[in-house]
Amino acid sequence: MARNHRTAWQWIIAGLLAAAAGSLSQACSDSGSREVDGGNGPAGCPDQPPPFEPNPLDGIAASFVINSARLGNVHDGEAFDLDCVNTGPEGYLPPDGPGGADNQFGALMIALQDAGLDMDFNSEMQRSIDNGRGLILFRLVDVDDWSEDGGALYLAVYDGVDTDSDPTNNFSGHEPLLADDSSLTRPDDLMSTRTWFTNGVLHDTVEADRDLHSGDYDASGAEVALRFPFAHTVGTLRISRARVVWDLERAPVGTPPLDGTITGGMLGGHIFLGDAAKFLADASSGSAGEGIDEDTILTLLFGQADMDVIPEGFTDEPCTEATADQDCFPGRGCEQDSDRDDAFFCYEYEDNPDAISVSFVFSAVSCDLAGIHHGTP
Repeated sequence: MARNHRTAWQWIIAGLLAAAAGSLSQACSDSGSREVDGGNGPAGCPDQPPPFEPNPLDGIAASFVINSARLGNVHDGEAFDLDCVNTGPEGYLPPDGPGGADNQFGALMIALQDAGLDMDFNSEMQRSIDNGRGLILFRLVDVDDWSEDGGALYLAVYDGVDTDSDPTNNFSGHEPLLADDSSLTRPDDLMSTRTWFTNGVLHDTVEADRDLHSGDYDASGAEVALRFPFAHTVGTLRISRARVVWDLERAPVGTPPLDGTITGGMLGGHIFLGDAAKFLADASSGSAGEGIDEDTILTLLFGQADMDVIPEGFTDEPCTEATADQDCFPGRGCEQDSDRDDAFFCYEYEDNPDAISVSFVFSAVSCDLAGIHHGTP
């Protein structure tokens, strides 16, 4: 089993090498400027202001656990248009999906698997959910009305922990589960979640049920860290400026609110290349400790990146002109900063791809968030 897992990641790196070599060759033959997607950053789509909430935290709190998840298929439009730009087939960047759907991370994984690679990212992710090692909890706070809530709904996201070590009952709709304290900034306070959406809107309509991109519930702007257990390690995929939508198939009932179901959920955003490289390095080392170093993966991912999120300017990375390739992220230069005594620092250029888009499709069921787990899940 370990041999198959390791072989899969060797094929992944080989595929990335071939794709990156062609991409970088084309980039070097151009003028040097790359027109890239805005990535919901300074040049991207602005966040919507949160609705007015006259009585914060006076409503009920309801919790859900994700029971199915997979990468969105960008070819089917299963992703958000993160930048309000529909990148076409011409030019350097890979084209967006229908309607400007941005999910290059998912497209890359699907393409590698379609090429015959011995790996299945979606199956590994679902397996970790089914066996209770990769539980993801949502907690809606301040629900005043399940069909038409006029104010803001707050959404917390936690790593979940099974309380009875029996994964077969985790998705019954009323199972007690715990939030791991690694999801919190204060270990004994559920409200101190590291992932906190503050502008959620709940508007249950039939029209939303037909559109994966809208949903009955919609929120955006937070950073979401998804944990993926591998054979010998845990990889964390950090999604920045995330957006989440879902359809409320059945509203929870009772105290605590239970037996609710969520369907047609989608979570997307962008992953900074450094975070993506760390995740893929952890994944590749998840079997027998034999992995690919982050610097190599980072260089390869640069050929797949489709988002320009970091604004142009100096970074805090010191460098020398002779070692700029080792000191700076791909695509950055090494220049003197007059504001820092002409010392050399890495410089982020305009239209330099520094992130890759991603989207997941999921469903969820109610659970009873019974408390906080202290320790490693």
